[in-house]
Amino acid sequence: TLNSKSPSFCGAKWGNSTIWLHSGKTTSCHHPRPHDISIEDIEKDPSMLHNTNWKMEQRRLMQVGERPRECQYCWKVEDMGPDFVSDRIYKSLQFTPQEMRKWAEAPHTERVVPPTIEVSFSRTCNFACSYCNANFSTEWAKDIKKNGPYELETRGGGAFKHDGSQSNSFVKVKNPYIEAWWKWWPELTKKLRVLRITGGEPLMSDDVWKLFDKVADEGHKFEVGINTNLG
Repeated sequence: TLNSKSPSFCGAKWGNSTIWLHSGKTTSCHHPRPHDISIEDIEKDPSMLHNTNWKMEQRRLMQVGERPRECQYCWKVEDMGPDFVSDRIYKSLQFTPQEMRKWAEAPHTERVVPPTIEVSFSRTCNFACSYCNANFSTEWAKDIKKNGPYELETRGGGAFKHDGSQSNSFVKVKNPYIEAWWKWWPELTKKLRVLRITGGEPLMSDDVWKLFDKVADEGHKFEVGINTNLG
């Protein structure tokens, strides 16, 4: 069982990764906040797009049975009682018992190639959907820069007030995160099972079409999904 490895072990910290190459951030689950990827680290080892020092420390905590604070959503659910099932359980079920055993027993600093990845190459998008924000849509950014932030009668709504400029650092220069991705690609494809591509609008990114060509030319068999507005 999952808890036989440790009462706080979660396979997602090893086997799943969301990587926003356009802003240099990553996380392994939708509950913890994304954190920065070190440019210095990926220049030495491109697998640190996923295996950041922050993630490796959270893995260490999980291996010894401590609860990472960033995973508090699951801890709150589990503390409600044995009849409540947290996302820690569901997210771990996508990995094989062999993978889980290996991650539980390996040094927390081991560089893992995750079987499931979600990647964004660019925030360029031709839509400005109300459930999105300027971090993931250049159309949103244009609207806010031209007309100012949205006026909402709420103390929240921060996403409606910023133009996402902090997520757009590499428009006029080479993006070191994308360069690291392509360096990591040969190793990555050996163990990848699911690759989800998101954005922005992915089909507006040259790197996404490059990825399609590579998958076809190299004959990979992993599953590819894409979040697209088809517009």
